[in-house]
Amino acid sequence: FTQYCLCRPERHGEEARKLERWRRIARQALQQSGGLEQPFIEEPMALLQAVGRREEGDLRLFFHQEPLGGKTLHGYLSKVAKIVTILIGPEGGLAGEEISFLLERGFLPVFMGETVLRSETAALYALAAVRTIIQEREAWKLA
Repeated sequence: FTQYCLCRPERHGEEARKLERWRRIARQALQQSGGLEQPFIEEPMALLQAVGRREEGDLRLFFHQEPLGGKTLHGYLSKVAKIVTILIGPEGGLAGEEISFLLERGFLPVFMGETVLRSETAALYALAAVRTIIQEREAWKLA
């Protein structure tokens, strides 16, 4: 939950149904794709709780609709990380103090481009981009 988040905890019954739906979709996608690792989808939580503590060798990224500086996604992923954490903000975007909070906690900004995506679409976009770069990293050649 963030400052501009439209989803609120008081709609608990609705959230529980959505969470079960997301988990069911993840299970079905795993079965369909023949994947080996079941993704775990957490319950919605406050940003402070979601960030947790940083582990050595982890890469923490937050995808944002505005260029905030930093490296490109390829630049961030050029080094091998034990865990890559991806954070997607709400439809209303992240507030300035939330961005500062993330930067202080070791999250790095990734610009998603000019197109503003829905949160669900942005999450798939980010995951696909990160996964593709990691899979292709070994084939990179410096010119």
